[in-house]
This record gives sequence, C-alpha cells and structure tokens, in this order.
Amino acid sequence: MRTQYLLLAPTILAALGCQSLPQRQSGSQLAETSNQICTPVNAVDSIQLNAQPNGDAAKTIRAEPDAREQRFEIVEVIAVNGACAGNLQLYRMDNLLLANGSWVRRDAQNDVGPREPLSLEEDIINHDEPHPRASGRFVMAFRVGYRRANEALITDYVGVWQKGNAAVVSGYSSSPATGFTTPRAVFTSELPIRSVSYFPSPDTASGRLGVVQEQTGGSARMIGIDWAHQGFFNKLG
Repeated sequence: MRTQYLLLAPTILAALGCQSLPQRQSGSQLAETSNQICTPVNAVDSIQLNAQPNGDAAKTIRAEPDAREQRFEIVEVIAVNGACAGNLQLYRMDNLLLANGSWVRRDAQNDVGPREPLSLEEDIINHDEPHPRASGRFVMAFRVGYRRANEALITDYVGVWQKGNAAVVSGYSSSPATGFTTPRAVFTSELPIRSVSYFPSPDTASGRLGVVQEQTGGSARMIGIDWAHQGFFNKLG
C-alpha cells in the first residue's frame, strides 16, 4: 500500500468560465486555480469569508437515502470571495489549504490568518493516484479512518467524482488483500466540488464533512456537514 499521498489538484470546469489548471510545480504543491499566487500573508487580505443561510447550500445538495438513515445535516455554509478565493483547495474545520500547499486558519468571526502547515498528505488522495472506478471523473478523496474485518486492515474514504456540471461524493474502502470496493454515493451536488475532507467525532462513527463547492467567477462555498455513518462502510464489503 502507498504510505504517502500527494496533495490534490482538481480541475475546475471550463463550462463555468474558469481557467484550466497547470501541472503541479512539485510533489507537495497544488495546481493553481487563478493567475494570482496566494500565500498565507496575502490571503489574509485576499480571502473574505461570510456566513450564509444553510438553506442556500441545501438547495444544491441531495443526500442519498443511506446517508439520511442516521444523521446528514448541513451545519454551516460560508461564502468564499476575494482575489484568493480561486486558490482555496481544501477546508477542514477551521483550517484552509491554499493552492501552493500552504495553510491559513479562520477564527470565530471568519477572519483569515496565517497558521503552521498541517500534515495531511497521508489523508488526501490526489486525482491521479489509485482509486476505484465509478461514473464520472475522479477529483480527489480523503481518508475517513481505519477498521478491521476478519483480521484485515481496511481503510475507508470519501471521494469526489465529477459528472458534467454536477458532482457525487461517495464512500469506498480499500485493503491490501481485496483492493477497492465499489463506491457508494453519500450525496450529490448540483455544482462542481473542488474537494471533500473529514474530521472524526470522538468515540462514534460520525464526523464533519468539509466540502468546497465551486461557484461562478472563481468564488467558492464551504459547506460543513455533520454525517453519522454507523455501518455505512461495513456494507461495502
């Protein structure tokens, strides 16, 4: 099994008027989504975060019946604007990953500031790394966690597949012995998705999904979803 994962480099749809992404400059960098190189220093002044009503995002998100069996609840929606909005690649709780591989943080008032880098390389699956086949174009995935079944170590993930102007976020598993399971949809989005992340809750099979949903003009929307998934991955095999 691979022991280190590179950072994602998703492609924003040309149909939305966004530019194609150049190749990564190094294995630890992300492709740019705009001409401006954003750093933790200038991102403080070039990313504006504003809370939105949860219903705005709910109109574009449809949870699958299996995901709704327990808890699937949108708990926050944040509009991302400014010159560096196109450089936002990943959102995990209060931490934001930029296109050059650097991190910034947000506070309770959604003000952005610099922070030390996080080590999530082993959690992020890049678009060109091994992944299961599914309908659509694979964008990226994020590790949910580990479990054991019949003494085998299994790794669970959530991943993004682009389908035209929409996207599907699905769960899947992998093990050294059996490879990948068939992805199982968690929810669909009417708009493209740059990335999804996961932050686990303690002691329960649940956590926070962090979704970066594409908006027009290079802006984005961060959507936090509380998801309880007891038994979801067990059904995959």
